Amino acid sequence: MTTWTGDPVTCSVCGKLEADLRNVQQCFSCGADFHLNPRNDQPGIDCGDAWIGESLGLEYFCQPCIDRLQAESMQGHGNATTARHAEMMQAIAPTFPGAPPAPSLATGRTSEPPPKRERPRTRRRYRRIDS
Repeated sequence: MTTWTGDPVTCSVCGKLEADLRNVQQCFSCGADFHLNPRNDQPGIDCGDAWIGESLGLEYFCQPCIDRLQAESMQGHGNATTARHAEMMQAIAPTFPGAPPAPSLATGRTSEPPPKRERPRTRRRYRRIDS
């Protein structure tokens, strides 16, 4: 989180000044300051997003870095870090244009149910008689 200096911080995405540093985060990718409103019950500007990372807790990314990571994941270029970010992008924006479909958890299953198992029939010892 950005330390308090007493001066307003300029958002690297929208260019607006922000005096309350609780509404400013630093991007994990490029290190730039950007607006990120931490509360849903108060109005604010969001120029990026945050999600839970593997070991660092919350990870903050500005919108230009999110767009870049999405473009890299669509091109298939990158390393394990880019693959991890692509997976996160699928989680937060599963319907961005041109996205490959999410892998199915039920691999190998067909749409038909399995055949019913035939139970062995036991003969009744006594016959029922209706009168």
